[in-house]
Amino acid sequence: MDIGFRVFQLDTSNLKKWQPPKDDEELEQTLVESVSNILPGRTEEDLLYEIILKMGFDLAWPIETRTVADTQVFVVADGALFICLADRITPAVAEGMAQLHRELAPEVWKVVCRDTGFRDDAAKVNVREILKAEGLDDAAFVTV
Repeated sequence: MDIGFRVFQLDTSNLKKWQPPKDDEELEQTLVESVSNILPGRTEEDLLYEIILKMGFDLAWPIETRTVADTQVFVVADGALFICLADRITPAVAEGMAQLHRELAPEVWKVVCRDTGFRDDAAKVNVREILKAEGLDDAAFVTV
């Protein structure tokens, strides 16, 4: 039963820390293991709350889930923070977030995306530029 009360437990980060290999022979294996930087067994919700805290937002702010271009986007603090942890983030998702930003008109605006959610660097740059054209500062676009 949901009565509007959540309990949180302090845990380690959901993100893997870079561990440099001890020698050149381990480099390839270390790089392969680092492709996904999210620890196994961690949920999207685990990562969501860690990002909210690391971005300086209070856990009491409302969190809304929206579907943008068939992709789940979390809208935190009435549009002050958008979080997209999808496996496939496209320019259409960025355009949808830009439209949501116009509708909600928050005073501040930050966007966090999953780094492995982009097909390649060009897709990431395209998303960043679409959001920048909407008024998002470069420093307000973060990938995890």
